[in-house]
Amino acid sequence: ERDFTYIADVQESIYRILVKLNQSSDDYPSILNIGGGKPISMLSVIEQVESITQKKIKIIRQEGSNLDMKLTQADFQNLSNYISFEPKTSFHEGITRTLDWIEMNNLRKNLKLWVNSTA
Repeated sequence: ERDFTYIADVQESIYRILVKLNQSSDDYPSILNIGGGKPISMLSVIEQVESITQKKIKIIRQEGSNLDMKLTQADFQNLSNYISFEPKTSFHEGITRTLDWIEMNNLRKNLKLWVNSTA
């Protein structure tokens, strides 16, 4: 399972951190995790993308590496306490906005190249 965070939530978090640092000389936490805090399985990611796009995704299963994390989940409590903000965008809303952005910017043709480059 992976913890996904929508970019607008990342931007808002970074902005609030910078404002707070500029306004205060107080100590800040040494670790400020920015993350959604709600891991989702890769199968659920695929199912939601299929549901949104109304297209079936061909799944090619590969062996994982021993180095792969089984679970990523941000603990954003320090962040929340420091800037009074928690990521708000659900995975479904974020992936819907991302897919709309891809479609709007005609990026579909380059998406396959990008996906293959991250494998």
